[in-house]
Amino acid sequence: MKTYLLSVFFFLASGFIFGQNKLTPHYVKAKQTVNDTIKVNALNFLGKYHINNDQDSARIYVGKALVLSELLGYKKGIGHAKLTQGILEADLGNYPEALDLILKATAIAEAIPDYHLLAGCKVNIGNFYVKTGDVDKALEVYKEGISFCEKHKIFITQASLYTSYGMGLRIKGDLDSALIYYEKVLEIQYNQIHDSVVIAAIYNNMASLFYEMGDVKTAENYLVESYKLNKLMGNQRYLILNLSNLGELNGIPGGDLLKSMAYFDEAIALAIKMKTKEGLESIYSGMSDIYAGRKKFKEAYEYLKLSLAYKDSINGENKQAKIMEISQEFNSRHMQDSLTIKEQELKLSNSNVEAANLKAAKSTWQLIGALFILICILVILFFVYKNSKNQKKINALLQDKNEEINHQKLEIEEKNHELTDSINYAKRIQSALLPSSGYLKKVLGDYFLLFKPKDIVSGDFYWVKQKGKYKYFAVADCTGHGVPGAMVSMLGYETIEKVSIEDNTNAAQFVSKVNEALVTSLSSKTDEKVVDEQQVKDGMDLSLCIVSETNKLSYCGANNECYIIRKNGAGVPTPTDSISIYTGEKFSIIELKPTKRPVGFYHAEHEFKSVELQLMKDDVFYLFSDGYADQFGGDKGKKMKTSTFRDVLLQNADKSLTEQQVVLRDHLEKWMSNFDQLDDITVLGIRVEG
Repeated sequence: MKTYLLSVFFFLASGFIFGQNKLTPHYVKAKQTVNDTIKVNALNFLGKYHINNDQDSARIYVGKALVLSELLGYKKGIGHAKLTQGILEADLGNYPEALDLILKATAIAEAIPDYHLLAGCKVNIGNFYVKTGDVDKALEVYKEGISFCEKHKIFITQASLYTSYGMGLRIKGDLDSALIYYEKVLEIQYNQIHDSVVIAAIYNNMASLFYEMGDVKTAENYLVESYKLNKLMGNQRYLILNLSNLGELNGIPGGDLLKSMAYFDEAIALAIKMKTKEGLESIYSGMSDIYAGRKKFKEAYEYLKLSLAYKDSINGENKQAKIMEISQEFNSRHMQDSLTIKEQELKLSNSNVEAANLKAAKSTWQLIGALFILICILVILFFVYKNSKNQKKINALLQDKNEEINHQKLEIEEKNHELTDSINYAKRIQSALLPSSGYLKKVLGDYFLLFKPKDIVSGDFYWVKQKGKYKYFAVADCTGHGVPGAMVSMLGYETIEKVSIEDNTNAAQFVSKVNEALVTSLSSKTDEKVVDEQQVKDGMDLSLCIVSETNKLSYCGANNECYIIRKNGAGVPTPTDSISIYTGEKFSIIELKPTKRPVGFYHAEHEFKSVELQLMKDDVFYLFSDGYADQFGGDKGKKMKTSTFRDVLLQNADKSLTEQQVVLRDHLEKWMSNFDQLDDITVLGIRVEG
């Protein structure tokens, strides 16, 4: 189950309010016999209006507007028509053609100038940067567009830019800031514009945001309101998103699968009617996620294949490269025009001097030039004669080599594509096994999770379960990372899940049973059950906590310690062989020490030991893998080390857990700088609520 719902990115038709204009006058003007700019504007208006409900009609109207505008030489009409055509091409998944049309509209808007048209183009250009994966550049364009709209008081497009800016922030993981921008959009809509289409779209996006935050109930409320508004307006373009998202919400584990599939089926029918490949790709992807979340991997795989087929159709024939090529060509145009003008001015200013110099030196240079050319010809003829016999042979060998290299390149690209698709599907399966953010919130209450796999799939995993009066939670770091680590992690997760069926309230006993089961699973099936060298390396480091309803903790670690931060003066325990204390200015870290061995094969038999501790209100747990502290970086390119990790926790212990997550993430990114991520990284923080 993915942790987000589909959101609306506005492909906006130049400052256009869809919901409140009376259509009859525009139909009348569009049918008039006089071919003038009034008729062009009416045709453009109707083309924009029908984008959301009848795109075939939209294409007819805007096509007529473009033809008539070109006959009249009406640049404003041409610009608006090309922008609308670009949006229609984007809905079909024809991104290079769409971007080319929108950039042409931008050039016209700048030349006229037409501020409303230019503002609409900025929204759509930013959206294309998102489509090509450059979210930072998109945010830069959106921000520039917001300032532009504020300067020229273009409130309609400003609201749409706020929407897209919020979406970009959501993609970057800054959910709180995204929510602020969505609320700004609603404020503009409620107080100034009252455009029901935009309000419905924002409700959908806020549903996506709250769903990602783990607040499923609020997400559902916003989504239902969005659905009602779009249904009332007949806005089929955005109804597809609503229906797909309702399918997602109803399809989560414990939800109504039949109801979920009914929503998806209705979304598919609308998407086929609207001819939107992108919509079909997203719907089938969502259906695949639903079945994967329910561990029905056969159905998940079938829908994933459909999703990938539409994705390939959208991105095929080097479309992404074409988009970037068109965008770069547009961005360089103004610089080239400027250079050309300067060159012409320079040539004009120096023309008299050059003419005089040329006349004086003409005879001399003609003689020197003739001699130089003669020498060059003789040298060239000599080398041509010398190399002519071998050249054909060399060319033939090069041709053979090139063909061989190209063939090998195609084979490698095909295998890489297949391998990447397989690994991405493995990621879906792994994500389906891990607890959702909603379940983590339900069991743990106030918590944060920093989870950064080094590769597409992870060798780290986290596990949470509520059973009767006890809460169980763990963080594990399996052998390796990437695909090998992920395979061990899935086996480790399933092993813990099976052991949890039994009534184990002592952490050491629980971990011991996990160890026995994992060793059995990894053992060679020989008569003598010999453990080879490779098996000795397989296993995982683990931190496991069991907390009773009276907040009594039983902890057991396998090479993985556990930190508990407590206020000074609130009963910090005395250090023992199993407990170390690190004291800060206001808070102390209570370190619960692990057993020095992994779960799995090990050359020596060390029994796992528990550490018991009575927890207090506002204590904060930290379970983590070694990836954070082992990351290379800083000015000297060294490991961060656990001492630095502890200092960061102590210095920020008075902050909320949400703020602590941001601090840990930012500190890690600053530390890494230009260094690659070394290992999978997991940090789980949990506050004791009483």
